[in-house]
Amino acid sequence: MSEKAVIVVDRGIPLGLLANAVAVVSFSLGQAVHRLCGDEIRDASGNAYRGVIRIPLPILAASPERMLQIRDAVRKKDFEEVVAIDFTEQAQRPQTYDTYSELMARTAGDDIVYRALALCGSRKLIEKLTGNLPLLR
Repeated sequence: MSEKAVIVVDRGIPLGLLANAVAVVSFSLGQAVHRLCGDEIRDASGNAYRGVIRIPLPILAASPERMLQIRDAVRKKDFEEVVAIDFTEQAQRPQTYDTYSELMARTAGDDIVYRALALCGSRKLIEKLTGNLPLLR
């Protein structure tokens, strides 16, 4: 498969918020790119296991500013095939989706603080966007 997926996170946030951000963008990426997950499989005893992602999904670290640069690049024509899932500081605060939607409608693009990005697309494009980022450790 010449596709690649990555998650980029802000390593500066507390571990619980980081785990939440990774979970949210992973879930959303799976919904947006259905072909990523494999079919149900069975073990030798006949027990069923739901399909999991077919390709590696590295978790990379970047600053919110670097994530904003990546997100801005994805909006350009050269990267229009890349699926990008944004998760922002603005998304982590509200208790309801409606409140989040209202907050985002009042927030200028330059004021968005990125906490995580999930990206999926051709290996070449994803590596161009994230190839210099370290693994989260």
